[in-house]
Amino acid sequence: MTKKSWLYIDADNQPPALAPSAIRFLANIGQPAERAVIAGNDAGRRVMDWENALRDTNSLVDILPHIVPTRKQSADVVLLFEMARFYHTPTDEKPLIMILSRDDLLVAAAELLSAKGHSVLIALGATIPPPVATIPVVILPVDAPEKIGDSAIIKTTSNDPECLDSAVLQNATRAIRHHLGAHEKGTGYPASAVGQVLSKLGHDKAMRMRILATISEVKTDESGIRKVWLKKPYSDNR
Repeated sequence: MTKKSWLYIDADNQPPALAPSAIRFLANIGQPAERAVIAGNDAGRRVMDWENALRDTNSLVDILPHIVPTRKQSADVVLLFEMARFYHTPTDEKPLIMILSRDDLLVAAAELLSAKGHSVLIALGATIPPPVATIPVVILPVDAPEKIGDSAIIKTTSNDPECLDSAVLQNATRAIRHHLGAHEKGTGYPASAVGQVLSKLGHDKAMRMRILATISEVKTDESGIRKVWLKKPYSDNR
């Protein structure tokens, strides 16, 4: 009997562009994905984008989505409750547990379940530094380009300015508008929120700064908040 895998996905921590490589990896090791538990906050479409990406890759995966309050570690808590079923159960014929997150709480939970005899691993995007852990950490490539909902996710593998071609910049701009919506004329986007969107796409701090320097103007508004104004030719205005 083929052993199956269950995924526990922190949608606030890892981008949905990892879905194809996660499904492929599990299939390649002979433990195909059977179920995916997704948790993420209600800002943007992170949970929905993960659902769509998983279904596009493998329509047979049973998906359990959770929308949580926009509060620190809310997604982690839901995933911890979902994984708690394994703590007091035998390991015989139990699924491989793949956790897509680098948050300390979930890494600690993974190590605890591993100590109880379960097969557990952490999976992360390739551009994110892996956590220090006593269990296997799998680095997943981001498929590029990968269409997720209405936003295109593209992997950037270098901080060289020449990597900032029009496709990278257009996809970054579309992702900002997709997740943050259209702002009122003259108000701009909060710089911290824009940085978070670019981080979810897998861009490190240096790359985020290069992208923002190319597609936007960052300045402080009258209330003292740093704001981002998107500019042409990558503003994708209609």
